[in-house]
Amino acid sequence: MKKVFEFFAKIPQDKLLHFIFGLLIYFLVAAAVGHFTEDGCVIRASGLGTVFFIGALKELWFDKKYGGNPEASDAGATYLGGFSGMILSLIL
Repeated sequence: MKKVFEFFAKIPQDKLLHFIFGLLIYFLVAAAVGHFTEDGCVIRASGLGTVFFIGALKELWFDKKYGGNPEASDAGATYLGGFSGMILSLIL
């Protein structure tokens, strides 16, 4: 158990926040789209598409406009959060 905590302690806080927001965005969009359709494929595609769009928009537009450094690892952490949300929704 100690090794698990040490592993998570090594993850940079920035990447962890990107992961959490990707997960949150996925579930919020999936819940919203779920009110309009029962097609699981449409719900998951909408959630993932939104996560990819917002992740790319943040890195390519927001960071450039406000002086940040666009990082592929930040976008990857956001995408991984959204993908993890999709996997969780399939399991649950």
